[in-house]
Amino acid sequence: MTMWYCDGCQEAFSTEVEALEHETTCPQAIDFAAATEKRRNEEEKWTNQLKKDRLDNPHLSLISDALSTNNDILHITNSHLWWLALIAKITLIALVLQFLIIFAFLGV
Repeated sequence: MTMWYCDGCQEAFSTEVEALEHETTCPQAIDFAAATEKRRNEEEKWTNQLKKDRLDNPHLSLISDALSTNNDILHITNSHLWWLALIAKITLIALVLQFLIIFAFLGV
């Protein structure tokens, strides 16, 4: 048997009509719908502005796309080389400790 749920409070209903009737009065469902609509409007506004900017200045659009691609590549590289940074830190600490031990033995 199919259950229908309110988008706001997740209350279960046996029919779609009951769920839709409940959603018209449920404050959580109303807030959820308003937030969804606001998010959709912001995304649409951003997309329209991006299209307008690309038409106004296509060179900036090409530069932005290239920088975005480079950023993605650098992020992937950094995530794969975490061990190299760890080894560099361990080596630096070992070097400092080595000098401290040498100075302690020489009495400097």
